[in-house]
Amino acid sequence: VDANADQLIDANDSHWQVAGTGASSTIMLELAGKSAVNTFGIYDLADTSNYIQLFGGPSGVADQVELTVAGDGSVTVAGAAAGTLSSNTFGFYLARPIDASMPLDAPGNGRFFYSDSALNGGGKDQMAAYQGDGSPVNIPGIGAEVWDTSDYILAWEDLSYDFSQYDKSDVNDFVVYIEDITAVPEPGTLALLGLGLAGLGAARRRRA
Repeated sequence: VDANADQLIDANDSHWQVAGTGASSTIMLELAGKSAVNTFGIYDLADTSNYIQLFGGPSGVADQVELTVAGDGSVTVAGAAAGTLSSNTFGFYLARPIDASMPLDAPGNGRFFYSDSALNGGGKDQMAAYQGDGSPVNIPGIGAEVWDTSDYILAWEDLSYDFSQYDKSDVNDFVVYIEDITAVPEPGTLALLGLGLAGLGAARRRRA
């Protein structure tokens, strides 16, 4: 994998859906000074204050959790009801508290980074996403398996872009392998695709 050339374009890694009956998430790597307090999970696209944690600070490499998001937005984590989103399409977040002694959602305490870059300070991209291509991969706690096209690696920077080493490809603060997930292009991307197809159709009609 080429860390720069092989990552999804930003518009294609903002929104996600569970493929099939459930998605399995496994922590591959966490090299961060804030690893003891970082948390990772999903958030509601219509309300970022509605978020559901998948991994907490004490989690470590090879920890795994099963996520299910039903069509009505109801969420199950590790077999237990965990909340409800406004739809079955969601985003991922990485967060760390400014004050670890306070709850993450205490006013002004949580520092959230979102898969949708538009929600980050200055619209900065804090996450690189890589889609499987059928090649073999060795996952901590799982072992060797095929990295299918429905499997993704999400690699995060847990400091604000302006103060991080992101421009030096330092996106190894938190790396998670997610199986059976689907990236959903942002509506603007789909609209541009539609315009492109319409233009192609018009060009063909002119040739005829």
